[in-house]
Amino acid sequence: MKKLSKEQRVWHKYYSKTKHIKELKRKEKWKSNDANHNNINDKIKIINEKFIKLLLVKFSCLKKFGNKVSLNLPENFDLESSYNSTIIIIQAFREINEFEFKNKCRILVKIFFERLEYLSTSACILLSAEIDTWRNKNNVSLRVDTKQWNAQVLNQLNQLGFFVLLNCPVDDNRIAQRNIVNFLKFESYNAADNSINTGDLIVSIRSRIEKMIGSNLPVLSQTNFFRAVSESILNVQYHAYPVDKNKPWWLTSSYDSTKRELRIVFCDRGITIPKSMEVSEKGKKILEQIKNTTLWNHDSHRIKKAMQIGGTSSSEIFRGNGLHCFRGFVNEGICGKLHIVSGKGYYMFSSEDNTEISSEKRVNLKGTIITWSVRF
Repeated sequence: MKKLSKEQRVWHKYYSKTKHIKELKRKEKWKSNDANHNNINDKIKIINEKFIKLLLVKFSCLKKFGNKVSLNLPENFDLESSYNSTIIIIQAFREINEFEFKNKCRILVKIFFERLEYLSTSACILLSAEIDTWRNKNNVSLRVDTKQWNAQVLNQLNQLGFFVLLNCPVDDNRIAQRNIVNFLKFESYNAADNSINTGDLIVSIRSRIEKMIGSNLPVLSQTNFFRAVSESILNVQYHAYPVDKNKPWWLTSSYDSTKRELRIVFCDRGITIPKSMEVSEKGKKILEQIKNTTLWNHDSHRIKKAMQIGGTSSSEIFRGNGLHCFRGFVNEGICGKLHIVSGKGYYMFSSEDNTEISSEKRVNLKGTIITWSVRF
C-alpha cells in the first residue's frame, strides 16, 4: 500500500470533515427546534475551526486573525517574478471559496493589501476572478479600508474596476484622474450565455481598447485580434468547463504610455489546456505521438505541441483556428510576447527573435491565463 504524504494526510482529514457536515445537515434537516439548531451550529463551528487549522498547515500565507483568517498579499504580486507565492495565495482563497460553497457555511477572510507595492495585470485578474466567483456564489460584497494602501496599487485597482467588482465604492483623495498606465475595466463573462454574440462582443472589446490607448497608435488589426480573442472564448465554451453549466472567463487590458506597450490578459478557471487534450480526438493523437518521450506528461510540453496545431474541426481539441493563431496578434507592433500559463505548464513566444520557451511550474494554476504584450 502506497504511503500517504503529509499533505495527503492533512487533506484526507479535511474531506472527511466536509462529508460529516453534509451528513449532519441531512439527518437533522435543520429542524425548527432552537436547542437542536444551536447544537448543529456548534458542531459545524467546530468542524470549520478544524478546517481552518488544516488550511494554516497547508498555506503559510494564511494566519489566524481573531475569529477570521487573514490572507496577506506580498510586496510583489506577480506571475513573472513571484509565480509560486502568487499562485499559492490564489489557491488558498479558492479552497476557502469551495469549502464555503459545498458546505453552505461562511469563513470570514480578511485580505491585507498594506504590504503590496507591485501588482501585475495578470496577477490582478486572477485575484479578481476568485473574488468575483466568491461574490456570485455568496451574493455578498466585501468591505475595504484603503488608508494604508500603496497609492500606485490603489489607482491601478480603481482603474481596473476592482472596487466596482466588490460593490464597495472608495472615497480616497489619492485616486488620480490621469495615470501613466491606463487600464481597461475588469470584465466578467459567461461563455454559456447564448444571448451574447461572440463577434459583437469582441468588436466592443476592441473598440474600448483602442479608445483607451488613444488615436496616436495604429488601429488594432481586426483579423489577428479577432482570431486571438475568439479562439480563447471558444476554448472556454467547448473545452474548459466540460461538466459545469456556468463557463466564466475574465478579460482586462493595460497600456503603458511611456513604454508604448499594450497588454491584454484573458483567464478562466477551467480544466486547463493540457487536460482538455485528454478528452478530444486530435488531442489524444498528439499525446499518442509523444507518449514515449520523457516529457509527455508535462503540461508545458503539451501546450507547446498544441501551439503547433493548425485549423481544427469542431470535434477536435481546439474549435476554430487553433492556438497557433495567438501568435498573430503579438506580431502587430515592433515586438511582442505571448505568455500562456495553464495547469503547471508555462509557454512563451517572442516575435522579436521568433523564439519559444516552455517550462514546468511547481504549483498548479488550476486554470488558464493568456497574456499578449505588444510594443508599438
